[in-house]
Amino acid sequence: MDSGPRGMKMKKEDEEDDDYLKMQSEKDEDDYMNMKFEDTQRVQETSLQRTQRLKRESRDRGNHKDRQRRAKEDREKRDKALATSLLNDPRSQNSKGLAMMKQMGFSGGGLGKSEAQGQTEPLEIKIKDDRGGIGHEPVKKRRHGGEAQKPDEAKAPRHNHDEFRQYSRKYYMEGRLMGITHSAQRLAERFDDKVQLQADGTFSRPPLKELPVEYRGRIRRRDLKKRDSEFRRQVEMSRLAVKRTSWYDDDDDEDDEDDYDDGLAMGRDGGLPMADELDEEDEELDAFLNLSAYDRFYRVTDFLRYKHRYCFWCKMTYPDEQMEGCPGRLEKDHD
Repeated sequence: MDSGPRGMKMKKEDEEDDDYLKMQSEKDEDDYMNMKFEDTQRVQETSLQRTQRLKRESRDRGNHKDRQRRAKEDREKRDKALATSLLNDPRSQNSKGLAMMKQMGFSGGGLGKSEAQGQTEPLEIKIKDDRGGIGHEPVKKRRHGGEAQKPDEAKAPRHNHDEFRQYSRKYYMEGRLMGITHSAQRLAERFDDKVQLQADGTFSRPPLKELPVEYRGRIRRRDLKKRDSEFRRQVEMSRLAVKRTSWYDDDDDEDDEDDYDDGLAMGRDGGLPMADELDEEDEELDAFLNLSAYDRFYRVTDFLRYKHRYCFWCKMTYPDEQMEGCPGRLEKDHD
């Protein structure tokens, strides 16, 4: 290796090249942590560019039209176009379609019979440029008195508050009377002791029409509910039995189901009779149920009072018919 002046010169050049490459690499590498921005100098427009810009802005201001003026011009153009018949337009004289229609007998005007007064004018176009909904303006004018109010659109008469209070009170009292009537009927049934509960959970009673009408409806509702529940249970058990026994005889499956449905329709399923005393008409019970809630309630309380010497309001049974100590048969007597 040459260690003379030539070698020193080459070594110096190599060091300069390394420094240059190092500076270039540092320059090319982006420094994202350094928030430095290069100063951007605004380009100054020339006098010619400024003159052109001012002329353009002046021309735009001169050609600007306000909204009302443009709307007026558009409306005039539209009215003029609608008032001009296309048949009289010189441009339509060369129309092949119009020529073909004239050959077919079209001569202008409305279609159909000549004596008919058909509409020959086009429908008027109304440009809507506001945010109101369709039909909003007529309603708005009518509300503000712009149009006379029609008789059928008169305001509905306001309800009387006293009538509403009376109706609400009557509705509440009827509901309350129905609730305490059920309680009184339950007491009447227990005092009469004509319906006995058996060991198997069933009730033993005399025929329905021999029971007092004051609580006969309660017994009838209970028996109807029990009969319907028993009927649904037997129907479900019968269906399960049919499904279990039909797996080995596919040929008779449909016949079994048809026979089963026929039996249900004729009332032979489950050993339940087609009609019993629950389905018979009871005029006495119907007349009792047609009474008002007030009358039904006091029929039951009078039954307890005069037959069993029991006051529904005092909640006690008296030893004799005089019922000494009871204020009376009405609720207001016990206030």
